[in-house]
Amino acid sequence: MGLADDFEWQVLNKLDRNEWESGLLLVNEYIRTHKDTASSALRLRGTLHVARGMPALALADFSKSLESCQDETDSHILKAKIELLKGKLGSALEEAEKAVQSDEQRGEAYATRAYIVQQALIKGEPLSTGVQELLQDWQKAIDCGNYPRTYLCHFNRACIFQNFVKDLQAAFDEYNIALEKNPNYLHAIKNRAILHTMQGRVVDAIRDYELAVSLNSQDFESSFSLGVVYAAVAHNKTFLSASPSPTSDVAMISDSEKIPDEQRSEYIELAIKNFKNALNYCLKEKKPEYWALTQEELALLYCERVAGQTGYNLEESIRHFKNALQVRTKDKFPLPWARIRNSLGTSFSRRQRGDKNYNLNNALTHYESALTVFTVEQNFFEFIAIKYNYALTLKKAERFSEATAALKTNLEYLESWKQVNTSFEENEQPSPDLEKS
Repeated sequence: MGLADDFEWQVLNKLDRNEWESGLLLVNEYIRTHKDTASSALRLRGTLHVARGMPALALADFSKSLESCQDETDSHILKAKIELLKGKLGSALEEAEKAVQSDEQRGEAYATRAYIVQQALIKGEPLSTGVQELLQDWQKAIDCGNYPRTYLCHFNRACIFQNFVKDLQAAFDEYNIALEKNPNYLHAIKNRAILHTMQGRVVDAIRDYELAVSLNSQDFESSFSLGVVYAAVAHNKTFLSASPSPTSDVAMISDSEKIPDEQRSEYIELAIKNFKNALNYCLKEKKPEYWALTQEELALLYCERVAGQTGYNLEESIRHFKNALQVRTKDKFPLPWARIRNSLGTSFSRRQRGDKNYNLNNALTHYESALTVFTVEQNFFEFIAIKYNYALTLKKAERFSEATAALKTNLEYLESWKQVNTSFEENEQPSPDLEKS
């Protein structure tokens, strides 16, 4: 005896919106009150645990469900999932093959086999099945007509087209079909938004990310990504991807038309709002690198914020930069650490609150720290920019002879660089974050 379709769909809808906790509450109550269908409910709960990134709990539930499973095809499907959770891709595929052989009309059997092969591709451990065969398996799962989550098949076909075939239009079409079948499927909405950003459709990307946030305001990735896109628009940039990545910079592909200052201020406010919301659902203890990245994004936005009091914005930027340094340490993230130190130097040199000498000394200390990482040989323009800011801060501190010496040294570095790089043109220089004198 299986689960009632409406109950299963209710739980799966929670899963598709990343509302795992409320989905678990429903299933746990069902297991407590429906002993006769506990096996099917355990299988459903195992699926929730997989989505939550809890493989040990999922393994326990699938194993318990297998103990009372009477259907041969279902048994092979469960065994395939168990082997996959154990990291045994080969034996997982064998069980999925047996499931297909046991019932060639079972859509879930093809979907299970396709999922295993796709996970192997993602992990860089491709099995014998090729990409085209993988696409065909997902299509067979759809064509069987008895797999209730066909939108997942279209979603996975889209991922294959996007990441392996590199056919963005085919991926876009599959995401659209997936969302026609299930408009609340969060992953499809977010992935389609990424495609929009890749193709410069910023308004469409914002619309999709706004939809994702409205479906689940507690989803970190949705809020973070929306913050990235709003910040990109504020900076007149279109980005290759808005997905959070704690170890690499977001790639920029083109400039958009310059927007008026008042609109830029609005977009900065929207970016801050969404980064703050993202931070509410990203604990430092669980996702330290993402937490630090969000802190840094907020710090940079407060440095540029037009709305509000200048003093308050500066204090917020300093607070968020310091928070980011709790994770972005010099030994683990030397370049991001040095950039934050440079930014803190700029913030302290502009700070109006507190003792002037205290602030300027702090600024100098941060610049000096940044220069322990950035060198004239490896990071020429960043090195020059920091040295310039350092000299200006010395001037503010009325240490004029030291400021003059630092500026003279900087000019010597620039002259040496020009002699080596004879094709140098001033308008080809990047625009480092320079303090104003």
